[in-house]
Formats: sequence, C-alpha cells, structure tokens
Amino acid sequence: MIEGKATIELTDVHTGQKETVVKKNMVTNAIPYLLTDNVLNSNSMSSQFSSMSPYLCPVHKALMGGLLLFEEALVEDANNIYAPRANRCIGCANQEVNTTTNLLRGSLNQSESKALSDGHQFVWDFTTSQANGTISALALTHPNAGVEYWGGKYSSNGSNTILIASDAIINSSSIEIQSAFTCVVEMNVKEKYLAMIYPDFTSKELVVEKRYLPVNEWPIFQSSVRALDEYTFRLLSSHRITPSLFPITTSPYRMNFFSWGDYWYGFGVKSSNKDQSVIARLKIKKSDFSVAEDEWTLSGVYANTSFAEIRATGQYPVLDAPSFNGAVATGYLYFSGYNNLIQSRIFKLNLENPNDCKEIPLQEGIDSYPALIPITQFNDWIITSSEYYAIVDDVIQLMPQPFSSVGTSIIITRSRMKSFQYHHAIFSLGDYSGDGRSSRKVYVTWMLPYLATINNLTTPVEKTPDKTMKITYTLRMVDEGAGT
Repeated sequence: MIEGKATIELTDVHTGQKETVVKKNMVTNAIPYLLTDNVLNSNSMSSQFSSMSPYLCPVHKALMGGLLLFEEALVEDANNIYAPRANRCIGCANQEVNTTTNLLRGSLNQSESKALSDGHQFVWDFTTSQANGTISALALTHPNAGVEYWGGKYSSNGSNTILIASDAIINSSSIEIQSAFTCVVEMNVKEKYLAMIYPDFTSKELVVEKRYLPVNEWPIFQSSVRALDEYTFRLLSSHRITPSLFPITTSPYRMNFFSWGDYWYGFGVKSSNKDQSVIARLKIKKSDFSVAEDEWTLSGVYANTSFAEIRATGQYPVLDAPSFNGAVATGYLYFSGYNNLIQSRIFKLNLENPNDCKEIPLQEGIDSYPALIPITQFNDWIITSSEYYAIVDDVIQLMPQPFSSVGTSIIITRSRMKSFQYHHAIFSLGDYSGDGRSSRKVYVTWMLPYLATINNLTTPVEKTPDKTMKITYTLRMVDEGAGT
C-alpha cells in the first residue's frame, strides 16, 4: 500500500522565523479507478495506449505528480475523488518550474525531488507572491491538473485537465443494437446495464430496453479488443409503451428522456410561446415499467419545441441536434429556452412539481449565451455549451478554459451523444456524426483534477506575502498493516 506524508515549511522573509507542519495523508480510490475501470471495454483500446502512456507511467510521477492546496478541509472518504466546486483552490504545482506570472502555481524543486528506494519524494517551492491564503488541505493529483487546477488563461487549451482516453464502435449490423445505442438514458455500472428509450415509428410505440453493460471483462490496454456486438451488448429486457399525451406520429419524435432515482422521465413540448409552455411529462418506473403521464403548463417559459429530436434515418433512429438539450441533477431538470423577453435562458424545473420552475439568472457581466445549448452534468457542476458556462449556486457563470477543449467538444457540444459520469470519467455515447449507420461510438474523457490523496491539516496554515513556502511530499510503499 502507499503511504504519504507532507511537510509544510513557512519562512518569514523578514525575520527568518520558520513554521513547520507535518501531516500524514490518506489515499483515495482515484488511481485504482483510473487503472482498473474497464466499462464498455473502453480501456482496452491499444491504439490509444501509446498516446496515453505519458499520462500513466511511471505511476508516482505521471498520476500523482501534481499538488493541489485547498482553503477548506476535504471529506476523508476513499471514494471522494473530486473536491467540491465551492472549496477554493489556493495553490497548485506540477513537475515543472513555474516561469509564468501564475500566482497559484509553485515550482518543482528539481534538486531535492528524487526517487526513493521505496517510493518518491516531491519538493515544491512557493515564492512570497504564490499560493497566498488559508490552506486547510493538500492533495496529490495528476500533474496536468497542477498547472492551474480546472484551468484558466495559463492553461494550454484545457490539456491540463481533460484527456480523451479511448473510443469504441459498435461491431454489429443489427438494427436493434444500432437503434438502442443512439438513445441511451442510463448507464448503471453497479447493476451492469444500459437503459435505452426510443420510438418505433412503425408501431407508434416507445421501446424501453435494458442491455448488458460489460464491466472489467477484458484486460486493459492490450491489442485484443472486443467491440460491442450481439453478445457483449445483449438484450436483457424489452417493454413497449404507447404514449397518449405526447403520441408518436412521424419523424422526428421530440421527447427527451432522463434517469433520476427510481424512474425514467420523458419531457416533450406540446406548445410554446413567450407567455407559457405546455409540456408533456412521461414517468416510467424502473422496477415494473408502470407509466404515469401528465400535462404541465409553465408560465413565463418559452421552451424550445425542438427540445429534443429523435428522427428516423433509414432504419436507424438517431438523436438529432439539439438532442441533449437538458440535464437532470438533484431532482431538477435543467433546460434551455427563452423568457418572455425572448432572451435565451436556462430554466430549472422540479421533476415532480410544475410550480417549482424558475429562470436561472446570469452572472454579472454576461449579457447572453447561445440558444439551444447542450447541457450536461459532471460532479456538482451543470456545464453548458462550448462557450464554457456553468450553473453554480443557481447562477450562470463563466467556466475556466479547459471546458472548451477537444475533450469537452465530445462531452458537451456533440449534441447527438449523451454523457454519463462514472468515477473519474465521462462516457459519451451515441451517433457521433448523425449519419445513422457507421458512427455509433463511446468516447471516454478523463477529468484529471482528481484527489489521489487527501491530507487535512490539524490546524490550517496561513500563507502570506511575507512568507515563502516549501512543501515536501513523500510517498512510500509499505506492507499492509506496517507503518512508515
């Protein structure tokens, strides 16, 4: 097992007085998740390994060679692998000397950082102007995240935070498999199934399917890749529903489906103007497939009638832009539309109460953002569009640069794909190009500012402009049950 110890040394540049704090850490499950998770065969893509290897090896430097300093303590739980959005990052560092004017980031002490016989020692130096504030917790992370945490003007197009790990394509000409894969509404890794809901334009029914989700069934990073086929993506159950309040007529079918708790929810816009919207809600219970239908009127909401589109392309239904124009979190549906002034806005609707619906205001200084923007969820963020906005404390705020990177173009702006978080990764599934035939894919994006370790200080320290700071972080391999 790995054990770590951090030593923080603060030195007053005027008096020379030193303050030293020593604290052992706990190790989270972030690295085991990253190295062993193999959902949908995503980590068995040999073509990706050569480009990924610098991000993986050697493990102590490539996966734990970054440092994050937080204002507040972190929850000490092995499954807590991301800091909450509200916990401010005070400082960071990676495996390089900071030659920029970035005041968050310190520098690697190259002469004192070294390999040990049973581990590694990292040493970082911070000048008087760097990482100033209250430091309550430290965490090792990926070195790319040590550039600027979630990023900003010193980041290189988001490369410090987001990495496309692999992709996979459906290896089947089966119409059923192709259809189902484009309309996934739930990825349940624990119970090993994907749930899909899509229209049958011939019978005018909704097809609700569960298909097998392969998890950790092949070795990772090797050349013998098995794509999803009739066996690995086999049908577990299938039910048909004939909706009455929002019937299936002709292509496209404009209802968007989401998973939350014990139910799948479908929402479709029946009519809409600047004064109100009338929407149909379809609620399907996962355990017995029982159905409830409602018609809700939302005052002051001008919802997009093309809130979602599932259209027929030959024999293959596909999601069409802007198919994923919504996300569900904490019991609410977030979707884009217009207010009564015909201004593009995002709304928050309680899944169970039509009277609990409100427009989310914009951060001061933001005048507008694109209409029909795709929306998705990661951790405690609701992220919108390639313009990198986020919903934070029910306010639309600007996001840092990484969320406009190539990784996010798969997660967010590819409106024909739906995204699901599992541990450290975002899985985006669907028809990449919308041609209805050849581009059913799985894209996996690793979110790199994870917490590989958690080190809460007994008493927070204050880093001020009259102090320099040296942090020595030692990682050692020890026998289970042994001490350092």
